[in-house]
Amino acid sequence: MRSAFDAAYRLGGSASAATKAVGRMRRVQQRTVEPVFGSLLHHYGLRRINVRGQAGAHKSMLLAAVAYNLKKLLRAQPQQQVAMVVAVPLLSSASAAGSRYWLRARHNLTKAPRKA
Repeated sequence: MRSAFDAAYRLGGSASAATKAVGRMRRVQQRTVEPVFGSLLHHYGLRRINVRGQAGAHKSMLLAAVAYNLKKLLRAQPQQQVAMVVAVPLLSSASAAGSRYWLRARHNLTKAPRKA
């Protein structure tokens, strides 16, 4: 398939490819952009888009890009451990006896019944 732009692309591409800046930008693109496309194809199932129309394909690509960026954001944030300490009041002797009763009752419920 040919278009009216083929000759212009060929001329412009060969002239700019010789510069060092273009080579540097191409290497940067290979390090930053291409791995994203590879992971979208491999891990997010975008080898084939199973929707109809360009709008559906656009939506599925946006959804995959949002998922990729959220995963990247969560990986970049430091993991904070949340620790909560609750002060438990000391039990009086009456309530301690009651709590021992409930612990014993719970233990008896979990034991296997005796065989007769």
